[in-house]
Amino acid sequence: YKVTFLDEGGAELQSSSWDYGATPVYSGNTPTKSGDKRYTYTFNDWDKTIGPVTGDTTYTAKYQSVTNQYTVSFVDSNGQVLQASTYDYGTMPSYTGTVTPSKAKTAEFSYAFNTWSPALSTVIGDVTYTASFTSSVNTYTVRFLNEDGTELSKQTLPYGTEVTYQGT
Repeated sequence: YKVTFLDEGGAELQSSSWDYGATPVYSGNTPTKSGDKRYTYTFNDWDKTIGPVTGDTTYTAKYQSVTNQYTVSFVDSNGQVLQASTYDYGTMPSYTGTVTPSKAKTAEFSYAFNTWSPALSTVIGDVTYTASFTSSVNTYTVRFLNEDGTELSKQTLPYGTEVTYQGT
């Protein structure tokens, strides 16, 4: 009798004749199935238990799917990795680090963490999210003092503003 082994797509992997009552053996390479971004596939078994031959029989490969995992990194403004974790395909990542992203203050600006760039979305591959910040212009207090140290005028001005004496 003819015993045929097929892959899941129907392509023949092995075909041979076996006597009635004999138990066929698959002697080819382990069946494979191409993965995709979501799953990796491994051969699991045949669609039915291999048993003694009683007539022409076909066995079809069955596969087990394993959800692929990808690395999601969250980095600070200076490129320092704050968190790197693996997530299953299709899940939504989240930043669970204990360090609040920060950006060094300059003479002109102070920065506050705003969001991640690009915007968080479900995992479909390795991705790096970079902290983005809002900026605010720093203000400075300017004091005009008399030679004896008494204050003549005091102003709080944004960085870059021209200073002029406002006193009497």
